[in-house]
Amino acid sequence: MGRGKPLTDYEQGLIDDNSALGMSNQLTAVFIGRSLNVVNNYIKNPRHYGTKKPPGPPSLLSDRDKRNIVRKASNALAFCVETYTITSLSCRTELLFTELVTQRDGWRTVGSTSWTDRAYLRI
Repeated sequence: MGRGKPLTDYEQGLIDDNSALGMSNQLTAVFIGRSLNVVNNYIKNPRHYGTKKPPGPPSLLSDRDKRNIVRKASNALAFCVETYTITSLSCRTELLFTELVTQRDGWRTVGSTSWTDRAYLRI
């Protein structure tokens, strides 16, 4: 289902004024011709109305770790768990590699760089 248009500054001002005068949210919604849901969402948190939420959890790998993985993987014949052990990273990062960072994260890191082109080893 599609979204409605966001509240304009004028409508936000009307909602603020009506709530300051003690008018209920339902009467305010009827007065400005918008839904009760949009009025309630604006009243609940007016400073953050219309802003997007963050896209997801922070990355487990720092930029330095990503560069090290790409550097080691581009020079290695096989990119697997061995690449994680080849990289000379700190003990904290080694712990992250063994417990939290999966092989898929490594492949995603290598695949996101534009200058690496992985080829399969022909035997």
